Amino acid sequence: MRNFTLAAVAAAVMVGGGAAGPVSAASAAQGCTTAPAGQWQTIDQLKNDVATQGYVVWKGRISNSCAEIAAYPSRTGALERLLVDPATGRIVGAE
Repeated sequence: MRNFTLAAVAAAVMVGGGAAGPVSAASAAQGCTTAPAGQWQTIDQLKNDVATQGYVVWKGRISNSCAEIAAYPSRTGALERLLVDPATGRIVGAE
């Protein structure tokens, strides 16, 4: 098993969606949200949010104002590292 770090995720090519657009590697290194930690969802809630977006979730953690979730998209089955805004549950980047 590979241990993923924020540095590895930040170095990845980021894709995004929604009105905010893609997250750059620099902004990912700074975090995915500016919302205070009291407004964040739990890691279990974030995993559920990702699962409802078509992923089979393997594991996740919150680090540096970003949820990092390792998941398999149901369409390809290849492991992806997702950056998720812990306040909204929105996927803001992927590797």
